[in-house]
Amino acid sequence: MREIRIGQTTNSDVYIDGARLVGRIKEFKLDKVAYERVTHEALGMVGKVKLPARAMSEIDAKISFSWLETEVMLRTALPNRAITFQFEKFVDIFDQSGLVVDAGYRIITTTTLLFAEEAMDAFKNGDKDPVGREHECSVIRYVVKSTETGQFIREYAPFENINRVDGQDVWPAY
Repeated sequence: MREIRIGQTTNSDVYIDGARLVGRIKEFKLDKVAYERVTHEALGMVGKVKLPARAMSEIDAKISFSWLETEVMLRTALPNRAITFQFEKFVDIFDQSGLVVDAGYRIITTTTLLFAEEAMDAFKNGDKDPVGREHECSVIRYVVKSTETGQFIREYAPFENINRVDGQDVWPAY
């Protein structure tokens, strides 16, 4: 039997168009990845069933910044220009002897976003986050890769008609 191991995400490096952002992002939240569903009902069936459609629901995201330089604020203010963010989450593995250094890996999530809304935080004198902002975004490209196995877990790019899991198209082409 394999020994008990625990994995946890402890931090994440963040990049915007390849440039590293340190200490600027408080939180990145991605809505669920979901398929549209079609209800099927026919004579002779004892019940209805919801089946996945080929189309996916839109994916929204929310980014909360601790602070922004003017250059980044100008870029996120444009609703018609996409920005690519890369999040490299560190997954640390522990067993009964502590951190297993050789077992750790990263989950790399790359998202291309269109910024739709921004909300300025309230502020007061002496506030530690004087220019924090929260942004609502639309995801137009989403790729998740594990460095543990080198596999692409999910690829989604509606403008390129890509919907893959483990490098394979989700739906067959007839």
